[in-house]
Amino acid sequence: MEQGSGPLNEPIETRIDAGALTLGALLYGSASAPPVLMLHGQSDSAWSMDSVARALADRYRVISLDLRGHGNSDWGSYTLLHMIGDLVGVVETLDLVAPIIIGHSLGGQVAAQFCGVYPEIPRAAVLIESLGPPPHRLARTDPEAHERHYSRTRVERVRQRARSRPLANLAEAVERIRTLHPGLDAERAALLADKGTSERPDGSREWRFDPASRDWVAGHDHDRAEQRWRGVTCPVHVVLGRDAWDRFWKLSLPFSEELEGPFTDEEVARRLSNFADVSCAQVADAGHMVHYDQPLELNASIARFLSERVE
Repeated sequence: MEQGSGPLNEPIETRIDAGALTLGALLYGSASAPPVLMLHGQSDSAWSMDSVARALADRYRVISLDLRGHGNSDWGSYTLLHMIGDLVGVVETLDLVAPIIIGHSLGGQVAAQFCGVYPEIPRAAVLIESLGPPPHRLARTDPEAHERHYSRTRVERVRQRARSRPLANLAEAVERIRTLHPGLDAERAALLADKGTSERPDGSREWRFDPASRDWVAGHDHDRAEQRWRGVTCPVHVVLGRDAWDRFWKLSLPFSEELEGPFTDEEVARRLSNFADVSCAQVADAGHMVHYDQPLELNASIARFLSERVE
């Protein structure tokens, strides 16, 4: 598979055989450069990571993937192990040696657990807002009640029919994105709306992800995730948005009122301690979508990590 920049340095859009299914991908940089695998978050696509990929394309071969059920990827079953398996398939198909893995949110969860399950493969990992939500209030005081409540919440979620509400037109998609992410400029919001939706026969639009893909959280076990983190041997750089609680966690989760609140320094340190070799940066004036809110600061943090620990 050839790799390089298209017209005006645009990425090349392609699809990659991952074994069980085929994944959409954006290719940046030279095929002879060291490889970077990039993974977006829930309900996003490879295009959401474009600003990060472009910043690395002058010295890396960047393969920015659509997770299964997103973008141009096939739909299928949705567990972290399915997504980890897709990543293994891409590494094998492209014969990648010592790739750097960069993931945001869900993509960072996939990246971190992949690195723990297959520690012999990655060269390094960058995890952007991927430590999970703040602790649940019941978790420390009544673990059994917490487990029951946690499970019931997710049972109710998967009992509901997965649906994606149609959009009247592209302009509505742009408006929705700019409302959710006011820091985005109009041009980038328009690009994400165009690439993140498809046209229906009646002229309306719909988001390009399987609504059922959100069901991955029903099978997610944070304790098991941390156990896998402890198997990671490569250098890891964690990037957090300092305002993620106010801009994301307390607004977007159905059980957010049951969370303890913003991460304490102690809880961040505890989660980071699962990684053998880890650094952490907190980006000011940034929420969960660090690459939307402070793209230059994020890229600078990644560049420092790669320069000091990898290159």
